[in-house]
Amino acid sequence: MSNDDFERRLGQRVRAYLEEGVSVSDPARAAEHARRAPQSRWPGVWRGVLASGSVIVIAAVFVGAVLVRSQGLGIAGGEPTPAPSSPTSPGATPLETNASPEPSATLAPTPFIPVAWALRAITPPLGHPSIEVLGVSPDGSVVLFRDAASFDSLFVALNGAVSQVIDPGHETGTPVTGRLSPDGDFVVFDDASQLYRYDIASNQVTTLPAVGQGGLQWWVFASETTLAVVTATTDTPIHPTAVWTLDIPTGAVAQGSGRTDAGILFATSKGLVLEVDRSSAHDGSDLVLYLVPSRSGTDQEWAVLGAADLVAVSPDGATVGWSNATGAWLLAVDTGQRKKIAAAASVGSFAPDSSAIELTFADGHAEARGLDGAKLGSVDTAATAAWVGQP
Repeated sequence: MSNDDFERRLGQRVRAYLEEGVSVSDPARAAEHARRAPQSRWPGVWRGVLASGSVIVIAAVFVGAVLVRSQGLGIAGGEPTPAPSSPTSPGATPLETNASPEPSATLAPTPFIPVAWALRAITPPLGHPSIEVLGVSPDGSVVLFRDAASFDSLFVALNGAVSQVIDPGHETGTPVTGRLSPDGDFVVFDDASQLYRYDIASNQVTTLPAVGQGGLQWWVFASETTLAVVTATTDTPIHPTAVWTLDIPTGAVAQGSGRTDAGILFATSKGLVLEVDRSSAHDGSDLVLYLVPSRSGTDQEWAVLGAADLVAVSPDGATVGWSNATGAWLLAVDTGQRKKIAAAASVGSFAPDSSAIELTFADGHAEARGLDGAKLGSVDTAATAAWVGQP
């Protein structure tokens, strides 16, 4: 199951239980109600090398490192290539981290530019037989994931070398959610409604500025360096919301919409798209999407979906996917044409080039479907499926 799929399910459960008085700032309780397998942070595995010693010792350490690297994350169907280098965040506050003295892997200086995308299965690393993939860099060399049995830990694998993504103040058992930046250079994650950035190249964690008031309800990358965030107050059953943008390098925060009833949001090349539940019971029976083309606060009704359990919006803003009790559907926004593409499936994420959508099925497998509904590929375990760029 993709990170978007998981977070949409969790977000919907959070909204539903908020109406019964469950606080957004209580992610552990919301996660329990969501009845999802927790995110796991593995205990960090830090390796050191003796600064001096015999040639035999050095050779042994070198061979051991090669053997360990050979057991790392991989992608079915080919070897990943290195990811691009990562910039720093001048507006952020550094924290003490568990960085290793010498990075076990480095990022390549040349960016990878895919010409197509395919749904691939990510191979779990040694010692982590059951994982849930949350994000993959375009070339597949960087993978953000968690152990399937735990909610409170995130990990990054860079060419097979695994590091734990954690802030020094993290309390064991507190759910953590994270997203990989579009270029695969860094991770943004939230822990108890505080946002952090984890830089993959330097293995450093920085604290991002506070956004709005209340708890974090939803957030996505609106661009390589900008977040779009929905916050919600937690003192009323039907909670008012606010939409914000956060520029990561500068720390600048601005209000992104005037709506107060936003549920979750999507980032497209046409602007931010907000999902709003207009049903009186807030049960997902009357979902509407609104387009926010600018920060003016003037939102436009964009697509009326009706009943929907899960929703996905293509990055180019041309197609909406949703699923409900009747199956999985696609809507061409410009023409209004609707098409049922599966009788019993849940929508996941669109491919980064908007050419296909991921569907998950009751037996646990995932499929890539074209916009015409044609099957393009299949992955046995949906939790390990990810869109990977093809050279």
